[in-house]
Amino acid sequence: MRTNVTDIIEKFDHSDERINSPRTLEYYFGRGKYTIIIGLLLQCMIFNQCGNMFYMAFSGLSPTLKSCGLANLSTMDQKEICGKSEIIKKEYNCTFDIDGDFYSMNMEFQKFCEDKIEIKKCISSEMVGVVIGSLVGGKLSDYFGRRKIMLIAIIFSSMSSFFVSFARNLDDVFYGRGFLGLFNGCTMVIVIVYVIENIQKSDRVWMFNVITWAPNIAIFTGVAYLSHDWRDLARKLGILTIPAILFCFYVPESPKWLIQQGRLNDAKKVIKKIAKINGIRYDMPDILEAINMEFNISKLQSRNGSKKYSFYHLFYTKDFVSYIMTLSFIAFTSSTCNYGILFNMDKMSGTIYQNMLITAALRYPLNILIAICDIKISNIGRKAVMLTFILLITACSTSIAIILSLGKGSIMGTFIRVMQLLIITFTSQLYTVGSICSSELFPTPIRNMAYAVNQLSSRLGNTIAPYFFYLSYFDEMIPYCVISSLTLIAAGAFLFFIPETKGHPLNEIMPMKKDSIFRKKSIKEDGVTMIDNN
Repeated sequence: MRTNVTDIIEKFDHSDERINSPRTLEYYFGRGKYTIIIGLLLQCMIFNQCGNMFYMAFSGLSPTLKSCGLANLSTMDQKEICGKSEIIKKEYNCTFDIDGDFYSMNMEFQKFCEDKIEIKKCISSEMVGVVIGSLVGGKLSDYFGRRKIMLIAIIFSSMSSFFVSFARNLDDVFYGRGFLGLFNGCTMVIVIVYVIENIQKSDRVWMFNVITWAPNIAIFTGVAYLSHDWRDLARKLGILTIPAILFCFYVPESPKWLIQQGRLNDAKKVIKKIAKINGIRYDMPDILEAINMEFNISKLQSRNGSKKYSFYHLFYTKDFVSYIMTLSFIAFTSSTCNYGILFNMDKMSGTIYQNMLITAALRYPLNILIAICDIKISNIGRKAVMLTFILLITACSTSIAIILSLGKGSIMGTFIRVMQLLIITFTSQLYTVGSICSSELFPTPIRNMAYAVNQLSSRLGNTIAPYFFYLSYFDEMIPYCVISSLTLIAAGAFLFFIPETKGHPLNEIMPMKKDSIFRKKSIKEDGVTMIDNN
């Protein structure tokens, strides 16, 4: 006997009017103490992730070459000094005196000019680790649980940070940052999906805009300022990871994941715990009905809820292909723009502390404004926000390219700096909206895998970002022309391929066999799901 998908969907209305019914799972996620706990977990995890991702912006900061013996360097810029560094050292038989805002690895290991590429390799090692972690973490959390894998990853992330602080050479840094990136990638994939599965849909946008990277950039900058050197900064990050570990110990497993796995008794215990934390009076029949309905919707394809899915299912339909390709490209573009500038802050005027704080000061009010607009103005959806900020990045990068092509870079240095900081600022919305769209478009069984693929694309952008501004050796305007081109393509793809998802419930149902691009001709148009229900 087959289960009729339409009948169950009609029976269990996911509309906003039913959200306050105790017969819906989201009722027990009502805004209360549990939401605060989830918010604190998100804050602790984001600080750890932000610190790890921005760590090399400080620790890999190129120093300023001040002098070399009796050589007069006052009339030369850093690029010119580096180009003549070997000649200067031989002619004056000297070593360079260096200075910097932060005592970085470059300063300790004497890696500047052409040699700084060895530091870039350490950054790329970390980003490759994040790429692998994004893939492995999402898959493992789908099999073994969000909380368990997240806890293991955050513990090893802290341990890796301590290991790096005792590095004897750049080889130790290379491998240490690689492993740290692996575990950091795991947490970055899992925590977003975990939070979305544990809050009401009306809380998604405001929470991810209030508790976000922007204020944590400012906090991390303060920690870096108090650290003075890269070793002390790594140790402080390891210590400051402890609150995240404690919250991971305390929070329960995602009830949506438990239900999707068919562990209904465990889900019942978790929902009772959440209800008690929120001070919600509950009746067991209501909880059981909510669980059973959620189970029927998310597991129509399998009688016992044990079906495992793979990355192949992300490309199961034409819509899925367009979703994953578009969101992945946007994630790649965001990271290339953001970290391309971030990991090359030595090319930006002003101190790194000033630039980081300005970035945080710009990002956070913007995030709050978007969160308020999302709640108050129903017409401002995901598409409007995404397209606005992609095109603003296009405008900023195009402005810089035009100025540099006219040879006005030195005269308009302050304007270029503002445009660079705005690009970093605007990319925050691309990350936020892209993550939310991914979670809202893909069904529960493959939601984490979809987010993992987006993270993979994002981290590929991170991996090439340290080398991005090497394009300026051909012409200073080329990196910004590339940014303009990437963002224009991303805007067009999002406009045509991604539907509006604001206000829609999380997708729980896998597509029908008849919708699959891999379907066989023998499959009839009978409306069955991709897995037969016997």
